[in-house]
Amino acid sequence: MESKTATTPKSVLLLLPQEVFNVQSGLKTTAFANKSGLKYFLATEMRVMGAIQVLIGLMNFCFGAVLIFTHISPYPRFSFIFLTGYPFWGAACYINSGSLLIAFERRSTKYLGQISLIMNTVSSVAALIGITLLSFGLILDKNYLCGYVGGGTFCAGITIILNNARA
Repeated sequence: MESKTATTPKSVLLLLPQEVFNVQSGLKTTAFANKSGLKYFLATEMRVMGAIQVLIGLMNFCFGAVLIFTHISPYPRFSFIFLTGYPFWGAACYINSGSLLIAFERRSTKYLGQISLIMNTVSSVAALIGITLLSFGLILDKNYLCGYVGGGTFCAGITIILNNARA
């Protein structure tokens, strides 16, 4: 009689049911994580949202850099929004908030989550303050926006909008 030895498998295929029913507790659960809903969206899209916040911060900073060069002839002074410094401190808030959100997505800790939440709140308040300052700036600087470029239909439209915003 010849004896045959059993060969050991090189890989194992494991099949799991999608739903598991616990007889004792009567609960039905899934074997796989639920990939839908708000939790999944927030967990997977935090890096993208953080990158968008960083890009908005860079855009604000570049806006402030452009405003530095507006203090040349024939413009008599800096604009109101530049004098408040909003393009720079607003940009710092957005860049910090976005960076913390990206860091929290990579390494989730309770402390980093709390700091990220606080910084997102600060960025939201900075955005509201920025909208208010930009509105005041458009009203205060209406004579300087189009008064030195020689008119035109574009400047006439801006002047009409700003004069109606004041009324």
